[in-house]
Amino acid sequence: MTLFQPSHPSVFPSQRKAFTLIELLVVIAIIAILAAILFPVFGRARENARRSSCSSNLKQIGLGLMQYLQDYDDYYPWQLGDNIDNFGDAANTANASTWLTKVQPYVKSMQLFRCPSATDSTTSPPTTISDTSYLVNGMVSAVSASGAVHEAQLLKPSETIWAHEFDNRVRRVLIRPFWNGTAWTSWQNNNTFNNLHFEGANLLFVDGHVKWKKRNNICRRDFGLLGSGCGVETVTATRDPEIVLP
Repeated sequence: MTLFQPSHPSVFPSQRKAFTLIELLVVIAIIAILAAILFPVFGRARENARRSSCSSNLKQIGLGLMQYLQDYDDYYPWQLGDNIDNFGDAANTANASTWLTKVQPYVKSMQLFRCPSATDSTTSPPTTISDTSYLVNGMVSAVSASGAVHEAQLLKPSETIWAHEFDNRVRRVLIRPFWNGTAWTSWQNNNTFNNLHFEGANLLFVDGHVKWKKRNNICRRDFGLLGSGCGVETVTATRDPEIVLP
C-alpha cells in the first residue's frame, strides 16, 4: 500500500533555526561599533547647529548696534561699570543702564543675548529678567559717557572685536577687557572663556561681521590691545594706537 505523498513539501511547516549565542554577540558588537562611530557625529552636528544659532544671535545684535550708532551720533554704548548685576532690573536706573539694555530695543528680543551652548553659572546664575552669555570689548564700549568711543576712533573695524561669547549664562552684564585703573585686563583668562564651540567661539566685529575663531588664535590685537600675545593670558595690556585712537 502506497502512502500519500504531498506534491508540495511546504504544506508541512519546517523547523526554524534560532540564533546561536555567538551570532547574537556578533550582532551586539556590530551595533556597539556603529553607535561609537555615529554618536560623536551626531553630537558634532548638534553643536554645529548651536554654533550657527549663536552666530545668528551675534549677527542680529550687530545689526541692532548699527541702528544704535545712527541714533547716538556714532558713539558706542557705555555702562556704569564693567560688571553689573541684575541688569534687567528696570526699576534700578544704575543696573538698567548697560550696553545690553541699550541695544536690546533695536533687536526687540532678550533671547538673542544667550547662546544655547552656554551653561548656567553656579556663582552668578541667570534669572528670568537677567540672563546673557555675551561680553563686549571695553576698548570699544567704555564704562562712562565721558569715555564713550566714537566710530571714527576705530581704525581697523573689520579686525576689532566688539562682542564675544562667554561659556556661562549669567545674571551679570560684563565688559571684557575692562580698565582696572592702570591698564586693560581680563580679555582671556580663566573667567573669560572663548571656548564654547570646538575649542573656539563666535566673535562679532566692529564692522558687523561674525566669525568663528579658535581660542588660541584670539589675540590681544583683536581687542585693540598692544602686543602679540594670543590665547589665554592673565597679564594686563595697553591700548594699541594703531587700532583704537585715544
